[in-house]
Amino acid sequence: MSNPFNTASKSKNPNSSFSLSPSQLMIDSSRVSKSSKFNITNSLPNYKSLFKWFYKLSLNRKHLIALISCELVSILGIAVSTKLFINQSLRTQLIEQTKSELLVSEFNYYTKFNQMSFGLRSPSENAAIITVLNLYNSGEGLDQKWQTVIKPILKNKAQTLNVEYATLVGKDLKIIANANANRQGETFNPSNLVKEALKTSQAIKATRIISGSELSREFPLISNKFGEKDALIRYLITPVKDPKTKVVIGALVIGDIMNKQDAIAKETLQALPAGYHGIYLHKPNGEFTLVGSQLQEESNNLHQIKPQVELPLESKSLLSEAAAVNPGTIVTKHVVLGNKTYIMAAKALSNTILGEGNRTKAVDHTQPLAILVRGTPETSLNNLLTQSWLLQTVLVFVTFVLIGIWGLILKRSISKPIYDLQQTTQKFTAGDRHIRAQVFADDEIGQLAVSFNQMADFITQELHSQENDTKFTQQLQQITTHIREVLSSQTILNTAVSDLRDALQSDRVLFYNLNGHWQGNIIAESVAESWSTVLEENISIPYFGEEYSDELEIGSVKTVHNIYENNLSQSYLQQLESQAVKAYLLTPVFINKKLYGLLVTHQCSHERHWQDREINLFKQVAIQIGYALEQAELIQQIEQSHQTAQISSWEEQQHKQVIQKQLLELLEDVEGVVRGDLTV
Repeated sequence: MSNPFNTASKSKNPNSSFSLSPSQLMIDSSRVSKSSKFNITNSLPNYKSLFKWFYKLSLNRKHLIALISCELVSILGIAVSTKLFINQSLRTQLIEQTKSELLVSEFNYYTKFNQMSFGLRSPSENAAIITVLNLYNSGEGLDQKWQTVIKPILKNKAQTLNVEYATLVGKDLKIIANANANRQGETFNPSNLVKEALKTSQAIKATRIISGSELSREFPLISNKFGEKDALIRYLITPVKDPKTKVVIGALVIGDIMNKQDAIAKETLQALPAGYHGIYLHKPNGEFTLVGSQLQEESNNLHQIKPQVELPLESKSLLSEAAAVNPGTIVTKHVVLGNKTYIMAAKALSNTILGEGNRTKAVDHTQPLAILVRGTPETSLNNLLTQSWLLQTVLVFVTFVLIGIWGLILKRSISKPIYDLQQTTQKFTAGDRHIRAQVFADDEIGQLAVSFNQMADFITQELHSQENDTKFTQQLQQITTHIREVLSSQTILNTAVSDLRDALQSDRVLFYNLNGHWQGNIIAESVAESWSTVLEENISIPYFGEEYSDELEIGSVKTVHNIYENNLSQSYLQQLESQAVKAYLLTPVFINKKLYGLLVTHQCSHERHWQDREINLFKQVAIQIGYALEQAELIQQIEQSHQTAQISSWEEQQHKQVIQKQLLELLEDVEGVVRGDLTV
C-alpha cells in the first residue's frame, strides 16, 4: 500500500510563494528619485550639433542617410575616380600612340637615306664611277667621252632616287661631274661634310640648310621650284673606294631637298590613322619655318588631306621645347587645329650621323635643324570618354534606382519591424497586455520579436499568477476573518467549507471528524447543487488507519489529480466512486497538536490538476481552521470557568448570609441573658 501522505507533494514551487506582490513586478517610478532616472538624451556625450541632430533622428532616417551617404560616396567616388583614371589612361595611351607614330615618321625620314645608299650599289655604274675617279686622281684630264658616260649615270640616279643633287667629287673636293648644270671644277664641300667623309672613309647622313644662291647654281629648274629662300636638305655623302687597294678615291654626294615634299607625310599617313604630319626648319636665329606638312581628317568615313598646314603661333612652343632638349627626346602638347584638338609630339633630328646600317652614331651636337611633328586627333578619345561617361551615368542612375529599391526592402525588413516592435513595446508598457510583436523574418530582428513575445507572455503569466496569488491571499484573509469572527466550532467549520469551495471553485468541500477508532463522521459540508450531499454520513476510511497517524503532519496535503492514477486501494476507490469523486485534496486539521479531523475538497465533474496556489490556499485554510477551533475551544473553556467561578461566588455569599443570620440570633440571645431573661 502506498504512502497516503507524500511529503514530496508539498508545494515547493517558487511560483506558489507570496514573496512578490503584483506591484513589485513593475518598477514604481514614484520611488525613484529624479536625479537617478535615466535620461537617454542627457546621457549621450556632448558631441557637436551635427552629431546631436543625427542621434535624435529616427532609426529609419538614420538608416536611410547612412545608406545613401555610403552608396553615394562610394558610387560617385568610383565613378569620378574611374572617369579620371580612364581619362588619364586613355590620354596617356594616346600620347604614347602619338610618340610611336612619330617614331614611324622618323623611320620614314631615315628610310630615304637607306634608299639612297642602296641606289648607289649598281656594279656597272660603280665601275664607271671608279674608273673616272682613278683617271681624275691620276692627273689625266677627262675628255668629253667620259663626261657623256658619267653625267647620264648621275642623272639616272637622281631621277631614280627622286633627289635633286647627284654630284661626284674628287679627293681635291672639286666637282668631277653632276646631274644638273655643269659645275665641273668647282669646289664642293657643303658644311665640310665631303672632307669629313674622305677623311673617315665612312658614309655621312646629314641634315643641313642650303641657301637660295646655292640652289640657283644648280639646275635652273630647281631655282624656279624653290626660289631664293633657304631650304632644308638631306645629304648622303658616300666615300668611293678602289676595290683593289681599298683606298678612298672620291665621294658621291646625294642631296634631297625637303621643302614642299609630301613623300614622308604620305607614307606616314598611309601607315597610320588620320592626323597631322609635318617637318619644320629650325633656323640659327631661332625661327621655325614649315618645310612640309599634311593634315588628314576623317569626314563621313572619307579622308580629306590638307597640305602645308602650319601649327598655330601659340603652339610653336612645342617646337622650341623639342629643339631645346637632347636630340631623340620626344615632347608632347595639346594643340588646337581648326575645331579639333590634337596631341602633338615633336622630336628634333640629329644633324649628322656617321656610319651605315646598325653601326651609326650621331657626331654633331649642334642646334638641331629638322623638327619632326606628328599629331593624333583626340576625336576618338573624346568619343570614347563621352560613351564611357554616358555609360557611367546610366550605371549611376541604375545604382540609385537599386539603392531606392534596396532602401525600401531594408525599410520593410529592418526599419519597419524595429519601428513596429518599438510601438508594440510602448503599448505593452502602457498596459496593453494582449499585444504581441509581429515576427517578420527569422533574422536577428525576428529573434528579438520572438524574445519580446516570450518576455511579454512571461510577464503576462507572472502578472496573472500574481493576481491569482493576490486573489487567493485575499480569499485566505477573508476566510480567516470569517472563521475568527465566530466562536462556535460548527459555525467555524460550516463557514470554512463554504468559503473554501467558492475560492477553489470545486464541487464539494467537507470536513471529517475522526473518532478514537479512526472512523470518519462528516460534520460540515458545502456541495454544488448538481451533486449529492454526504453530510452526517458515517463513513469508514480504511485507507487512513491508525497505523498512518504518524504521517499526518500539520501542513501536509494529499494531492490526487486523478483517483485512477494514484494507486489507491479498491475499497477506497469504491468509497470515492460512491461520492462521484474524480480528484481531491486532503489535509489534516489539528487542535492543540492533536488530530481533530480531515479537510477534504472533491472535484466530481472531471479530473483536475491542482495548482500550487490552490494547494497552498487549501493548506493555509486548514491551518487557520485549527487555529480558529483552538481559539473557540479556549474561549469556551474561559467562559465555562467564568460561569463556574460565578456560581461558586453566589454559593459562598449565601453561606455567609446564613452564618451572619445565625450570629445575629446568637447575639440577641446573649443580650437577653444579660438583661436577665433566663428563658433564653
